[in-house]
Parts: sequence; structure tokens; C-alpha cells
Amino acid sequence: MNSFSASITNWLGNSARTSENESAPHRQTSLRRHGEGDYRQRHLALEGAFAKATKDLEATKRREEDMQDAIQTLQTELDEERLARKANEEQLRQAEENAERYKKHATHLSSQLKASNMQKNEVERAFARLETEQEHLISMLETRTAELKEAQTYLSRTDDVSDSEVLQLVERINSQMYQTASTIANGFQSSYGKQRDEAVRADAASRLVQAGLLGPDLPRLLSNADHERDNVLVQIALQTLFATVLYHLAYPWSKIIDDQIPFLNKIYKEMREHEPQSVFGRWRAMTLTYLHAILPVKTGSASSAARWILDNVNDILLAAGSLDHADLLKKVHGKGLKALTTQALGFRDIAGVRVVSGDFRARIASPNEAFAPQRMDDEWADPKDANVGDPSDAQVFSTTHLGLVRTEWPMEGGKRANGAGGGAAAREFLLLKPKVVLVHTLQEILADFLPGSAMAVTEGV
Repeated sequence: MNSFSASITNWLGNSARTSENESAPHRQTSLRRHGEGDYRQRHLALEGAFAKATKDLEATKRREEDMQDAIQTLQTELDEERLARKANEEQLRQAEENAERYKKHATHLSSQLKASNMQKNEVERAFARLETEQEHLISMLETRTAELKEAQTYLSRTDDVSDSEVLQLVERINSQMYQTASTIANGFQSSYGKQRDEAVRADAASRLVQAGLLGPDLPRLLSNADHERDNVLVQIALQTLFATVLYHLAYPWSKIIDDQIPFLNKIYKEMREHEPQSVFGRWRAMTLTYLHAILPVKTGSASSAARWILDNVNDILLAAGSLDHADLLKKVHGKGLKALTTQALGFRDIAGVRVVSGDFRARIASPNEAFAPQRMDDEWADPKDANVGDPSDAQVFSTTHLGLVRTEWPMEGGKRANGAGGGAAAREFLLLKPKVVLVHTLQEILADFLPGSAMAVTEGV
């Protein structure tokens, strides 16, 4: 029993003894007065008080034990709290150290960031300068590129077509001219001599002379000769017509241009005296490109040229004694003649616009021009008589096949080469000789095939 319990017990004992001592006389009197019954009641009361005190004591003891347990628990919790606080303090210390370290690191990073920002700003300024310089360089490059392209436009000598392609085109035109003339001449063979009105034949011949496409003599020969037995003269007239018309149609500086804007061709000739081939060739190409764009459509129309040829073909047939077959000619041969004129205009485009390294020209010989075998071929020459030349005084009657010439004006030491006459020296390349009918050949033809009218016909030849 602990000191607290002992104190309670002593207190209860002392209280009992005091009560006995103080009440002894009275007890004795009471005992005597009341007897044993009263004593027992007090004894029982004391025992009850003692039991109650004991019970209270035990309750107090239990409370004390509970308090001790609570105190022990609190002590344990306090110890744990102290340990936890100590751990927290350690963690706090470490956290403060880390925070300080992080603060220093953050300060360092801030300094680095500031330096990086300064460097970034400097780089951005440098980049902006470079961008400005690049834009300037790009602008200069675009300007120089445009200037170079413009210069190349004039300085380039590259052509869209080759000499061989141009030659093949002219050969196709010649072949089609011959076939078309032969087809028409043979197709109307039965009609020759049907025209009994000599005035009609004479008027047709007059129109042909006025057109100036067959030369001065051929229209009269057509109207005076009898073609019922042979149409050779009609075919020669048709080939001559085709060659002459297509020659003019294929000329880059067409008659329309020469009539309406004559100074342009003069400018071109003057440029050839002083400028490089690439410069005046490109000038000619650009000038003709835009001229063809603004001139009336009919001046370059293949259909218009074909109708013009059809009118003259009908006059040739009328002069040869045929009836008027204008509608039939258009129906049967309109498309073929348009194909011919289309090819001639194609040659004009090549010679005028698509070739700048030289000048292409179709070539024909003029009526009554002296025959020059180095520049033209006799169409009726017999291959078996190759060693027998034509007469030295032979003259051209008409041209039946186109020739082809390419002309260049070379530079020597950066300057225009001069010819013997002081003008610009030109180099001419004859790629294809024109074919001609000679006067004496025509006389032989008329004597062989048209003997009845040979004398009358050849008097004017």
C-alpha cells in the first residue's frame, strides 16, 4: 500500500479512536440506556462507513493507477513528440540549408538567365541585322536575276528549232505544192476547152497579170494555149502560183507590215549594221511577236490566204479554158490549201520569232532572171544529161519549188565584220535550192506537148 492509502487508514483509525474516547462516557450511559442494540447499529454504521471508505479508497487507487497510466502515456507521447520535434528540427535545418543552397543556385541561375537574355537579345539583334541584309541580298539577287533574264533574252543564241527542222518544213511545203497542183490540173482535165467565151479567158488572164503572181507571160500563155491534150502548162502555172504566194506569206516582214509600218524593217536593217546577232535577232523576234498580236487577224489568217489562192486557181483554170469551178475548188481543195498556208505561216513564225541566231528566208527566182546553177535547180533537167549544161544565156521563166537560205552577220573581235562594200558582212548558207522552169525548157515543153499552139504561144516568151 502506498503512502496515500496509509494516510487514509490512519485517518480512519484515529477518527474511530477519537470518537470512542469522546463518546465513552456517553456510550457507557447509552449502552446502559439503550443496550446492545444501539451499539450494534453504530458498529454497523462504522463498518458501512469503513466499507465505503475502503471502496472509495480502491476507487481512488484505481483512479491513481489510471492517472499513472495516463501520465505514463503522456510521458511516452511527450518523448515521442520530443523525438519528432527533434527530427522536424533536423529536417527544418536541412530544409533551411537546402533552401539557402537553392537560393544561391537560383541567384546563380538568375545571373545566368540574365546573361543568356542579354546574349539572346544580342543574337536577336544580330539575326535581325542578318535578316535585313538577307532581304537586301535577296532583293538584289531578284533584281540581278531579272536583269540577267532580260539580258539573256537578248544575248541568248539558243533557237527553238534546228536548221534541219526548218529544212524539212520547206521540203514538206514543196511536196504538198507539187501534189496539190498535180491533183487540181488532172482533176479538171476534162473541163479544158469547155469555156467557149474567149472574153472570159482573157479577163481571167488579165486578172492574173494584175495580181502579179505568175510573171508577165504565163497568164497570156494559159489563155492562148490548148490544154485539152496535156495540162503541163496548167500544172506549171499552179506550182508557180503556190510558190509565189507562199514565198510572200512566209516572209517575216510581211507586205502588210512593210506597207503600214515601213520604218520597222529599216530599223532592223540598220541594227544589223551595228549590233550583235543576238541583239537584233531578239529585237526582231519581240517586235514581230507583238506586231502579229495587234495587226488585223486577216493579215495572218491561213483561211484568208487560202481563199486568195483559190481565187487565183480559179482564174488559172478559167484562163486555161475551163468553166467556173470556184465552189467545187473550195469544197474539194479548200482544206488542202489551208494546210499549205498554215505551214507557210508556221515558217514565218519560225523565221521571224523563234530563231534569233540567224535569218531564215524562203527563196524564189524572179522571171527573166539569169539562170545560176549554183543558186537554183532546173526542175526539168534530165538526170541522164547531167554533164550537159543549160545554155549560158538561160533565163528563168518561173519558180515551182521554194528554196531556203540562212543568213548570219558575224562579229570579229567584238565588232561587226565589214563586207567588201563597207556594209556589214553577211554569211549566207543555201540550205535548199529553189527549182525553176527555164524559158528554153518551156519552149521545148510547148513544142512537145502543145504543137498546135507552140508557135503562137512562144512568140511572147
